[in-house]
Amino acid sequence: MTAAITSATRRSWPFYVAAWVDSLGAGLFLPVSMLYFIRVVGLPEWQVGTFISLSGVVALLVPALVGAVIDRVGPLRIIVVGQVLQALGTAAYLLVDGPLGVFVVTTACAVGQRVFWSCFFGLGAQLAGDGPKEKWFSIASSSQAAGAGVGGLMAAFLFVADSTASYVLLILLNAASFAVSALLMLAVRGAASTSPGPSTEHAATGGYRAVLRDRRYLLIIVLGTVLAVPSTFFASGLPVYLNQELHAPSWISGALLTMVTVLMVALQAYAVHLVRGLRRTTTLAICAFMWAGWATAMAAAPALGGSSLVVFLFAATGIYVLADLLHGPIVNALVEHIAPVRMKGRYLAVFQYSYNLAAIVAPLLVAAFAWGAAAPWLIFVALSGGSGLLFLKLELGERDVEEDRS
Repeated sequence: MTAAITSATRRSWPFYVAAWVDSLGAGLFLPVSMLYFIRVVGLPEWQVGTFISLSGVVALLVPALVGAVIDRVGPLRIIVVGQVLQALGTAAYLLVDGPLGVFVVTTACAVGQRVFWSCFFGLGAQLAGDGPKEKWFSIASSSQAAGAGVGGLMAAFLFVADSTASYVLLILLNAASFAVSALLMLAVRGAASTSPGPSTEHAATGGYRAVLRDRRYLLIIVLGTVLAVPSTFFASGLPVYLNQELHAPSWISGALLTMVTVLMVALQAYAVHLVRGLRRTTTLAICAFMWAGWATAMAAAPALGGSSLVVFLFAATGIYVLADLLHGPIVNALVEHIAPVRMKGRYLAVFQYSYNLAAIVAPLLVAAFAWGAAAPWLIFVALSGGSGLLFLKLELGERDVEEDRS
């Protein structure tokens, strides 16, 4: 079995490299994408923000639409379409001269991105075959974290000049990264290009009607949303907390983010290997409780100052990283595991809504700082602790089913 998994991993190396290249481009351009329209194109901030938000709303339709297509033709060809769409959309940034153009190109990029994530875990599951899905997902996540980190460093270096030329170079590099990722995906071997047609088991009930009747799956989407909030908040809300509430050194935010990136790249596959004997629901409950512990620690941080605060922040971030190492690979492996064979495309695609919802919740938690420095963290504790208990309840349900079958 191990030899077979190793052989399959080597055969499908383009999948991992494509994930790395995709994240490299994202790391290059995400920090400056809005600034390009404001500083180079010369559009007002409200127009840029409004039209980019509208493009995100349009892209919310993608997972539900793409999931059914994946179940018919497989994820491989669809993910290539998504990458090509992102490459064309990013290159078209250079043609934008007004707000309508912003909407068109950012919609193309947002739709392509949602297509990519709707297909990504389904393709990984196909490549894994009968092997452990968590291992494949963890290697892919490590590749993406490495790509995003390298891209971010390159962007910081190229953006020092803050000139039109630097923006154009970043746009071209990002578009090229999506094009290269698409070519690499075409080179992937070991994934079925098509999926079997709809089974008689689900033909009568209708694809998405069957999905919506799966209450356990819907609960996992809700709980998955809660577990996706910390990583979203870490990037957007934590810098606000460090600067506005803790008055921490200006360099600390970047240093913590670098720490997380390095540890994710170095330890994710190993961390997933360590919990291979646990139920997935148990591991996710542990993640939830660790994030509750991280939030509790961050709520207590204002009591410290100086060098002790810096040491404390790094230690607390260590708790965050432990949970983040396990969350992504395990929760997607759980969704893949519970999905009916003929509906894995729908299940994995629709689950991506948990990340979309988390992106909506995280800014609301930032707004909760208006109620006090500890307010968002206490909300975190309640949400994470509650989700951990519910994951344990799901575990008990799994045990009951297994006992009934035996």
